[in-house]
Amino acid sequence: MPVDRQVLIRYRVLNRCFRNAHREFDINALHDAVNRELEKHDCQPISERTLRADIQRLQEPPYNIELDESLKSGKRRLYRYSDVSFSLPMVTLDDEEKEMLKKTIGMLSQYDDIPQYQWMLTLLSQIENGNGWEGGKRFVEFQNNADLVGIGHFQALLGAIINKQPLKILYKPFGKPERSMNIHPYYLKQYNDRWFLVAHTEGFDDLSVLAIDRIDSIKILHIPFIESNVDMESYFEDSVGVTVFPSRPIEKVVLRVNVKRYPYLATKPIHWSQTELKDEATEEYKVIRLKVRINNELETMILSYGEDIEVLTPKCLRLRIAERIENLARKYKDNGCKTTQTK
Repeated sequence: MPVDRQVLIRYRVLNRCFRNAHREFDINALHDAVNRELEKHDCQPISERTLRADIQRLQEPPYNIELDESLKSGKRRLYRYSDVSFSLPMVTLDDEEKEMLKKTIGMLSQYDDIPQYQWMLTLLSQIENGNGWEGGKRFVEFQNNADLVGIGHFQALLGAIINKQPLKILYKPFGKPERSMNIHPYYLKQYNDRWFLVAHTEGFDDLSVLAIDRIDSIKILHIPFIESNVDMESYFEDSVGVTVFPSRPIEKVVLRVNVKRYPYLATKPIHWSQTELKDEATEEYKVIRLKVRINNELETMILSYGEDIEVLTPKCLRLRIAERIENLARKYKDNGCKTTQTK
């Protein structure tokens, strides 16, 4: 293992670049990355010849790194590990990598105080302190769908967000022709066991919310990244789900809830703005109020509670829910189907 401080810095930067599956590093990009890091540590820059010697040395014992020899962009040789999960054993997380990990955790958690993300913060603390864990036993299980369509794109999209990397994607909306889109990704959000990407799509003014299970392919674009001045954490706060209509007004939605069903809504509110109107409660019903922009997800949520919820206001939402119930009732009217009764 090298003991020279400058060599350690160089190897650490090369290791980070070789592991990056979301950015292409040719010899010039590697040279720039190494010398920028050396400058931060008040070290002298190195020549390209020294850099090439470092790469060659890392491919020999005791390091034996394996680079993807087939990786090219035109005639340019690109440098990346054959297996990007590999990491040099002498390399520990530097400040930049720790900060990237913190950003990743931050993007995965919209709230700092919910238990399902606290374990990540604890793990980060263990990494920073050089501690590990024993046994590998599982003490908690989280809901996860390994067969979720499009989940394979998650890592690439998250990397593009962190690295501010524009992408060209092939997108296949349900019931519409597929289309190629140039996007600038900003945020990933999970809703109803599905993942959605918030991005600027070239040619459109409003932000796009794209279901990642409808993304067919992803390609890195070498164009300037367009920043967003939208606070992503507050972008969805006035809506249920992921459909956002910024031009729609925020409505006061008043719902009458069966008193037996109310505890479920009290412990798992439809929306963070949910408030109980105690003065309007009876022995049979509770009344709650939401302040939201009306969208399809809100309607679907209300319908999911069936006869236990009634929309009181606004009138437009009440009529819309009534229309959907009538359409549903027509489908279940007697159409000649016979049920079989068991004795």
